[in-house]
Amino acid sequence: MKTECCLVKDLLPLYSENMVSDETAALVAEHLNECADCAAEAQRLRTPTEENAPEPASDEAAPLRRVKKELKKRKIAAALLAAAIVFVAMFTIFSYLTRPNYVPYEESGVKVSVSEDGAMSVSFSEEATSCRIDTFRDPDDGTPAIEIEAWSSVWDRILGKKAGTVLLPAPENGEIARVLYCDCAKQGDLIPIFGGEWKNGGAIVLPRLFLGPFFLIALALAAAAGLARFLLRKKGRAARIAEYVLFAPLSYLAAHLILGAPFVTYAAGREFVMICIAAAGVYLALAAGRMRKF
Repeated sequence: MKTECCLVKDLLPLYSENMVSDETAALVAEHLNECADCAAEAQRLRTPTEENAPEPASDEAAPLRRVKKELKKRKIAAALLAAAIVFVAMFTIFSYLTRPNYVPYEESGVKVSVSEDGAMSVSFSEEATSCRIDTFRDPDDGTPAIEIEAWSSVWDRILGKKAGTVLLPAPENGEIARVLYCDCAKQGDLIPIFGGEWKNGGAIVLPRLFLGPFFLIALALAAAAGLARFLLRKKGRAARIAEYVLFAPLSYLAAHLILGAPFVTYAAGREFVMICIAAAGVYLALAAGRMRKF
């Protein structure tokens, strides 16, 4: 019996893992039914413990996984960088194509017509592809007045767009409004085209100036963030955060220059939005380029 127990105990590790033939398994099982000591040993082998649990293999693949992770990160950064560059390039082209070229009064062919029911409309020559109509109170007599701007763009001409004839807003209280053409091509002169001449000798519309101050603010922020980045250059994570903060004003400055945006313009709102959109693409390009260095 002692010899049989020794043989069975030698087979128990294989038996516990179901790595013996059916005949051997039957013999071992028969012995376990008769031998309490061997049955206890078999039960111990089937129950994982700290003593018989397999030792974890050393993670020899960890360096390889880190390399793969780094390569994947670099591929993502490269894809983002390429996408950002393409976006900025395409958006710059779109910005130039859609930039308004204001039509001088002499070329606008602007003409106001009044129908029998009192409805007012304005028509333009083919030089004008788009227009903007605003209402305000005439400073001379307080009556409602209408200001009109007209422009063309390469994009409008590609699409075959024409300003044509546009219905004007109905005057308040049945009053006849004075209609003025804002000649943005010539220093914003307001030229009366309906309702009589100016009583005070004339007026002009000044261009918006805030794109210039915004550029200077971004320049100052870039200088401050650059100084912070220099002072934190040995701080690791803090230095990287400062660098990403620095990218924001730099992106605005770069976008302003890339789009060739004027500092003084009658379309300041449009130019500012275009700069911000392009700046987002520039920021993504800078951030993606920085990611590739890690």
